[in-house]
Amino acid sequence: MSTTFKNTAVKSLKSFQSSLTKELQSDALSAGWPSTYASTLTVRINESNIYIDYPAKLAQEIEDLEYGSGSEPPKPILRMFIDRHADDFQGVFAESSINYLFDSGVLP
Repeated sequence: MSTTFKNTAVKSLKSFQSSLTKELQSDALSAGWPSTYASTLTVRINESNIYIDYPAKLAQEIEDLEYGSGSEPPKPILRMFIDRHADDFQGVFAESSINYLFDSGVLP
């Protein structure tokens, strides 16, 4: 039962990947990130993590945008994005968990 339960919760969370990715990219553009970097950001959800992914070859440039470099101030999008959506993730997980318990007959 636990594997099916976990799969149900992860599937529910994954249904938001695309919309979260679009929102993240929009946030990055609004913060002044160049579109060549903002467009590479992707929200990923797997069995054990919710994280932001981007090409390894752009890691230094993206880190410089996020944390600042030299005279360029930071434009912290990545850290704030996950924190801002933590309650949303918990809500989706809780709702899918309760639905699973009712649908599987564990709860009347």
